[in-house]
Amino acid sequence: MSCRAESYAGSNVQGAADTLATGALKKHAVYFALGGAMLGAALTAWLAPGVIAWYFNPPVEMGGFSCTAPIAWALRRLQWAQLWGVVVGGILGLVAYGIVQRRRVRELEQPRHGAEGGSHEQ
Repeated sequence: MSCRAESYAGSNVQGAADTLATGALKKHAVYFALGGAMLGAALTAWLAPGVIAWYFNPPVEMGGFSCTAPIAWALRRLQWAQLWGVVVGGILGLVAYGIVQRRRVRELEQPRHGAEGGSHEQ
């Protein structure tokens, strides 16, 4: 095999490794974002109805026996709260991914201070 072919094969292997590493990083970022979004959705589904009932009074009056308007108002409010919970959870998941990724990079960049071939006795 010629030197040129070996160089080409080596660059292809390095390119494939870089592509796989980038794909793995993106996959982990998506996992963190989805995990944060699911956590945000779960928290808002659990907390939002109580907060809406405690904090807000519907701006619509109940007329007669129909309570459709206040229920529609409360459901719209709940849907917006859940949407914001998913969005904020996804963003916080990506922030957590960035923090974890920086720590991993710092750990990999730090030189090893282990004993390599000898004792450190004085």
